[in-house]
Amino acid sequence: MTKLRESIHLDYVTVKPYFTIKSMLVYALIALFLTTMSASITSGLGVGLMIATLFVSYPFALSEKNNLDALYATLSVNRKTVVQGRYIFTLLINIAAVLCACVLSAAGLLIAKAAGFSSGIGAGEGYLASVLVLSAVFILVQAIQLPLFFKLGYAKAKILSVVPFAVLMLSFIVLMTMRNIGTGLEAVINKLAASGMTIPVLIVVLAVAVLISYRLSVTFYDKREF
Repeated sequence: MTKLRESIHLDYVTVKPYFTIKSMLVYALIALFLTTMSASITSGLGVGLMIATLFVSYPFALSEKNNLDALYATLSVNRKTVVQGRYIFTLLINIAAVLCACVLSAAGLLIAKAAGFSSGIGAGEGYLASVLVLSAVFILVQAIQLPLFFKLGYAKAKILSVVPFAVLMLSFIVLMTMRNIGTGLEAVINKLAASGMTIPVLIVVLAVAVLISYRLSVTFYDKREF
């Protein structure tokens, strides 16, 4: 457990210089602005989760640049522990991004309502469904990316890993600039939420996908040579 904590802490220390007040403020203003202009909770959530997905790749890039994988070996950190730490770190990044995005989205909707862009969307079932569905989509993207990073390293895998991320980014750019699409997406999500089995099935599918991703990552990383 100590080695696992050390691995997670090392990932945090590695990316900490990028969590500056200035950069976080810029991201927050972008999410708030897009949510307000589109009057759609999907805009703020999308921005937050895209940023989280971007940050997930940072430990791989910086580890490769600074040869930290060799350091793990020096510290006698088991490769499986490194993978576990990276997945837990990814989970923590996602949780932080979702919480911040929810707060900003709620604020953006209040501003949109005050400005007459929208009548506002309550923080009830529809809001929760949007959080769960969008989070699941981005976590699935990350579940695809992580094994690629562990197998090929950041430099070789970054082009492949960008493909699902780019598709999502383009989708959300369209979503943020076309208000009707955002409204339509929320309507679809709300209909999905109306089905009592939708969310449980989504959670099960997501759990299976992450488990498969984790096992692949352990296998790939164990075979890597440094």
